[in-house]
Amino acid sequence: MKWPNFKSVIILLLITIGFQANGQKFKEFWTTNYNRLFPNNKNIQLEKLQAQNDSLQHLSDSLDDIQIFAIDKINYLKKEITNVKTELFQEKQRQRDSVILLENYIEVLRDSIAYLSFPNVTCKEEVIARPGLSDPELMNTCVWRRYEIIENGMPDAKGRYSWSTTISDLSSGDKAIILNQQLFLESKIPELEVKINERLAEDFKALLETDALCFKKKKEYTNFLLKDMRISVSDASEITFEVIYGLPDECFAVNAASTTFKISELRSFFAE
Repeated sequence: MKWPNFKSVIILLLITIGFQANGQKFKEFWTTNYNRLFPNNKNIQLEKLQAQNDSLQHLSDSLDDIQIFAIDKINYLKKEITNVKTELFQEKQRQRDSVILLENYIEVLRDSIAYLSFPNVTCKEEVIARPGLSDPELMNTCVWRRYEIIENGMPDAKGRYSWSTTISDLSSGDKAIILNQQLFLESKIPELEVKINERLAEDFKALLETDALCFKKKKEYTNFLLKDMRISVSDASEITFEVIYGLPDECFAVNAASTTFKISELRSFFAE
């Protein structure tokens, strides 16, 4: 520590004596000059330490405020994250619900389309010339649901046509030939045969009267099984069941009989 010179001390003492009459002024004068002469005295050091302490306390308070603010901010962000997660979960749930609703709507729409399109039949008729013969072959190709139903009409020497039908299932991608019975529910076939035979039996009674000579050996109607019938469809959304009575050649015109239903009328009988 650098000590003040002796002369300065003497002057300070003389001035001190002069101010003793006024205690307050003396105290202020003494403190000011003492601090000036002794800049590293204990009081100044204490004041500096107090100022540093105050500064540190202020800094600590500021840090506490910043920490509280940071904690509040973190808590706010945590709450926001929770809210976002909740909204995200709710949005995903809404999306799932929307997808389910859409799938249900699509399923209903598909069912409606399937229901409305069920009786629709598309047909194409062809006349196929046969070399050397005057009468052509006739072919009627119809597509209904997953089935292709082809009718072939072949003329005999007298130009009279006999018909045959081939039914194919297209669902596998290939044309798989199926039987008549496979178009229908097995459990419903007996009921269907009853409906068909009831109509044919009525026609048979009329034929007994109009063409008695042809039916002189066949006086009673005999029920036919579905497997013994020929089936055809038309683009009028109809299905026809044809049977052959087995009459003599001269009765060719009445040898075959048929009855026709609207496809929609028999909807409950068909296989899905």
